[in-house]
Amino acid sequence: APSPSRAASWLTLEEQEDSEILRLTLSPKANGRDEIILMSNPSKKRLCDQLRKLALAWQSFNQARLLAEHLLEIRPAFGLYSIYPPCMVGVVVSYVRPFTTGDSISSKFESFPNPQLKATHTELRKARDVFHAHHIVTRGREIEFAEPQKDCPFDTFIEIMETDTPGHMMLRPSVAVPEILPETLPEIVTLCEFQMERVTGATKDLLHQFGLVGRSLKYGKFKIDEHFPDSVRPKS
Repeated sequence: APSPSRAASWLTLEEQEDSEILRLTLSPKANGRDEIILMSNPSKKRLCDQLRKLALAWQSFNQARLLAEHLLEIRPAFGLYSIYPPCMVGVVVSYVRPFTTGDSISSKFESFPNPQLKATHTELRKARDVFHAHHIVTRGREIEFAEPQKDCPFDTFIEIMETDTPGHMMLRPSVAVPEILPETLPEIVTLCEFQMERVTGATKDLLHQFGLVGRSLKYGKFKIDEHFPDSVRPKS
């Protein structure tokens, strides 16, 4: 059986100035005992499942944001270290994860109030689907770009180099994979923060459906299990 630390689902209620800030953190599934009890109440289970999906989405968007911010901080070092490509893969895969798994969130999170957010979202999705999660090597020349590319996607190279040892050589294969430009990083951070804010709003809406409203709630970290949402309500 999974350990509680890997199986538990949690709701965190925090107070900041004059408003409630909600944050959910959890692992992908509740433990078996909680799930069996929740199954006896389909309505409660449905709401808890939605809370879990939102929590996973918030966590994924936050991971993408933190990594994008880190890349912005170390940007001057890009010319010295080859860490930008693998880090950008982490940004792309983390951001798109809530839209591609069995715990995917509502399609409303793919609608945006302005073209820039939509364009950034679309760029991340395309990068994930075409370049990072699935390599369509044989169709590289069919991929269209807004700007001309130095090499066609998935063009493959073998670099043969000398070594310090006479009679020995080193082989280094490489594949041309287009990268999202560093100039896009601030827009990615903005998109992630926008999505996190929407997830928080959707979480509050779900808590209202549980009857958890107003300032009568306790603050703290609450496990989403058979005792939820009673565990969030102050004892009378």
